[in-house]
Amino acid sequence: MMNKILLFLSFVFVLFLSLADAQSNHIVDVSNDVFTPSSISITLGDTVTWKWISGTHTTISDSTTGMNTWDAPIDVNHQTFSFVITSPGLHAYHCKFHASLGMTGTINVVEPTEVKNNFSLPKNYSLSQNYPNPFNPTTTVKYSLPTSSLVKVKVFNSVGNQVATLVNEQEQAGYYRISFDGKDFSSGVYFLQFEANNFLRVEKMILLK
Repeated sequence: MMNKILLFLSFVFVLFLSLADAQSNHIVDVSNDVFTPSSISITLGDTVTWKWISGTHTTISDSTTGMNTWDAPIDVNHQTFSFVITSPGLHAYHCKFHASLGMTGTINVVEPTEVKNNFSLPKNYSLSQNYPNPFNPTTTVKYSLPTSSLVKVKVFNSVGNQVATLVNEQEQAGYYRISFDGKDFSSGVYFLQFEANNFLRVEKMILLK
């Protein structure tokens, strides 16, 4: 009887570790000249793992200095690459062979305290005005989710063309904060579109350099 109890407890412990790992390790598939998903949101300290599916690719951070830089092949001989980002904010990356074909991605990293526990979940969907506004070159946006939702946060220019995707994934209920870096964009008016389930909100942002 004691052996069965110990075996059961061991199984529960291994299952707990597996679930914890699944929550902290985010998989990005690499195939067909695209990263899937191309945009993810993670908690500071989580691991991102790029997983080879087909082709010859790389994952390279757009930043060239600092601790949060990486440059790794993703191919038949290097089928996975894992990296832990150590600072919050929006981190962009690309494949050096296929960036011109749109093979780029973003990782939005939020502080662990920015997702509240179940005792203080928001009651409504909301999107705050970005701050600062006007901004140069970065600005912060906050939003809340009362339930688990498929979240899409996109940036459009003044003529309605989409220029960036900040979030495009399922997220748990809670409070979130993300950053938009406009260093590669020209001065002007931009529109931030937030969509979660049936909630849609748009805020105007002004980039002044």
